[in-house]
Amino acid sequence: MIGVNNFGTTVLTYSDVNGVTHGSVRNPLGHFTTVDYPAATASFPVSISDFGVLYGSFIDTNNVRHGFIATPR
Repeated sequence: MIGVNNFGTTVLTYSDVNGVTHGSVRNPLGHFTTVDYPAATASFPVSISDFGVLYGSFIDTNNVRHGFIATPR
């Protein structure tokens, strides 16, 4: 677990079998949703607000790290 909001929703990262790092959101019931920044080679969410806004960073195809703020749809 990396970040958690007041409702128990957590954000974390995991690596798949190819070694690619993905972000994930786990709701209080234990269901996971992968969240990758578009066109990123790796995504690193670090916190989630009580409104579901994700904060974190990603690495682009030029191997440059950027920050992001993602709002829920």
